Amino acid sequence: MTNLRESGAQESTGPFVRREISEENRAPLRNAVGSIRQIETLEDAIQIRDAWNSIVSCQSENILQLDVTSTFEWTEALWRSHLESKNQSVLLLEKEDEIAGIFPLMVSKCPVHRIPCRKIAFISEVYSGRCGFLLRDNSLDDLEAFVHYLFDQSPAWDVFSFTLVDGSKSADLISELVKQAGYQLEKVHRQESPFILLAGTWQNYFASLPKKFRWLLRDAEKKLKASGELRYSEYSKGSDLEHFLTAMFQIEQKSWKEEQGSSITANERQREFYTTLTAIAGQQGLLSCHLLELNREPIAYIYGLFFNGVFSDLKESYNIAYQSMSPGHALKLFALQRLHERGARLYDYMGVCEPYKMRWTDKTYVRSTYIIYNRTLPAFAARTSGMLVNYSRSVGERFHRVARIVSSLGEKTELRPGH
Repeated sequence: MTNLRESGAQESTGPFVRREISEENRAPLRNAVGSIRQIETLEDAIQIRDAWNSIVSCQSENILQLDVTSTFEWTEALWRSHLESKNQSVLLLEKEDEIAGIFPLMVSKCPVHRIPCRKIAFISEVYSGRCGFLLRDNSLDDLEAFVHYLFDQSPAWDVFSFTLVDGSKSADLISELVKQAGYQLEKVHRQESPFILLAGTWQNYFASLPKKFRWLLRDAEKKLKASGELRYSEYSKGSDLEHFLTAMFQIEQKSWKEEQGSSITANERQREFYTTLTAIAGQQGLLSCHLLELNREPIAYIYGLFFNGVFSDLKESYNIAYQSMSPGHALKLFALQRLHERGARLYDYMGVCEPYKMRWTDKTYVRSTYIIYNRTLPAFAARTSGMLVNYSRSVGERFHRVARIVSSLGEKTELRPGH
């Protein structure tokens, strides 16, 4: 399964004009409390790594806040593996020589309601988790400054796309900004994802699982151990990461996903991304990868990142030949216990709510993707097209409801003989 949503970005075009970092590259804000500076190279972006991650770290403690896909390292991996030939820019909001906000943006062409549009989006939208606005103080004025800058200084775009967690501070801020400024905002996608709360002792968590599921987990481990030497390992850094990547790709090739063409090994861009991310995250101490081997053969893996007490499950799979022994569930049990020992508070499953995930938890959160329309002809056409589609869908649903009611009434009405 693919846990992360891919944006499908295509050819880039340019609201972002390439220029050197200088005082001339700063735009004063309307409220005169700071300025916005624009940088375009990864080398320059690396210089703000600490300030970037500091903003994320202060706002990543619970499930409604930012996750590791908002960090600089995640953006760097995407930049190197997906965006080398694209047009991207990092906007910095600076106040008194301190960074108060960061908007890492990319440009692409894509259809919106079947209308070709120039889209700007956060770089994390290529593969996104629990993202949001990178604002140090979660200030409405700071968000307004960024959005005004996009409208006033970067006019060559039609839609601005971003994904937020429902109920988050970022979602509250954009809702308030739209009310005040009258921007045209539309929700275009919704995804519910499960997570596991690792509170209390490990024994208490395990005891909270359904009785039949606990039996299945114990039985799976028992069957695997009866079949030979069972080994569980966690990989986080060093030369062993090469062994893990080799094992991961081997498992992907032997998983059910290979035939469907959704495995990492069937997608060279994904393979490049995870290889790049492994090197970057391993150096920064973010990597947490879990492997289950039977008689030295890799049979299941979990690829994740561990940041600020939260584990993000980016990718996982198992060798289909061992399906009857439930190697995926067996590995999950080992990994959860290990993460609990390391002080993990949350296990973010990411992706959609699939039945096998919901055996571990009943807790979920929702991410919604929005677009803000610019004041351009393509934006107007796309918004109008979307409104017509939504209206037609609404009318169709109402018609079907009425038809079902009429049909139901007809079935309940019995005609007497002679009538």
